[in-house]
Amino acid sequence: MSEIVRAEIASSWQRARRAGLRPADSATLFSVSEVDRRSRLLAAATPVLDRMENMLAGTGFCVLLADRDARLVDMRFGSHQVHDVVAEVGVQIGRSFTEETSGTNSIATVHALRSPIAVRGGEHYIDELKRFGCYGHPLHHPVSHRIEGILDITFLQSDDNPLLAPLLAQAARDITERLLEQTQTGEHLLLRHFQRAGARRRGAPVVAIADEIVLENASAGQLVGPADHTALRALTDGAMNRRGHVPRVMLSSGYAASLRWERPEGGGFVIEIDLLDDGTAVLNALDRATRDAIVSELDRHEGNKRGTAEALGMSRTTLYKRMHELGIDG
Repeated sequence: MSEIVRAEIASSWQRARRAGLRPADSATLFSVSEVDRRSRLLAAATPVLDRMENMLAGTGFCVLLADRDARLVDMRFGSHQVHDVVAEVGVQIGRSFTEETSGTNSIATVHALRSPIAVRGGEHYIDELKRFGCYGHPLHHPVSHRIEGILDITFLQSDDNPLLAPLLAQAARDITERLLEQTQTGEHLLLRHFQRAGARRRGAPVVAIADEIVLENASAGQLVGPADHTALRALTDGAMNRRGHVPRVMLSSGYAASLRWERPEGGGFVIEIDLLDDGTAVLNALDRATRDAIVSELDRHEGNKRGTAEALGMSRTTLYKRMHELGIDG
């Protein structure tokens, strides 16, 4: 193993220790959450995963797909035996495999580094994972360049094969190409939904957001700023339903509003904004600047409160308090 890989593994072990994880811990201790089976990631990845499953049939390999939060959303197995082996260590749809929950492995550490990595045997932080080897590759959206997920091949360490890394890299490229195709189709669908909502509401505020695209009518442009775009993404991104309602948010312009949003079939969100006449005072300039800074750091740290608080020089308690005061959804 090269020096740079050893440094990456050592840094990962340090992050796991700082998070309070111990080598004797188990990933099965952490909770399982619901996943969106209609997500654009799964839509793009499913044909590629089907192909990989056929290629690896009868082998001791499994292919795992995690979302941008390092949560498992799909799994494919070469045999029932490998399924049973990995299930023993907590591999389950909806389980989070971050370094905070599972230490060093090729889902968690790819999630932390945003780059491909192989983790072999004793390089794993958690003792019960040391019998495995794994290769992981990030899936970056070709338009926004944000991470959409992680693709992983896991196996018993004795089954390692140098051909696995290029196989995984090609599969990752195929998934990102499909993400691009989805984006191009989705942009046209999103525009149509945005236009219909604007016509129905007769000029009332409407915003449409998808990846790098932001559409807003004139009345929305007077209320919504760049910080709100980030907050609106956070409110709707990862939602399981096609429609939703947020009863109250604070816009960067200082006004409280309610939101109704819809997710068109092609991706993105169309958001209808209604101001609330609840006596809410407009934020002063300092509060607006503070709100913008918090939202910006939350976006930069992808929602991680610890990193956001450290970047802003405040405690997490203070961060949560200011988020509540300024109407920032956490």
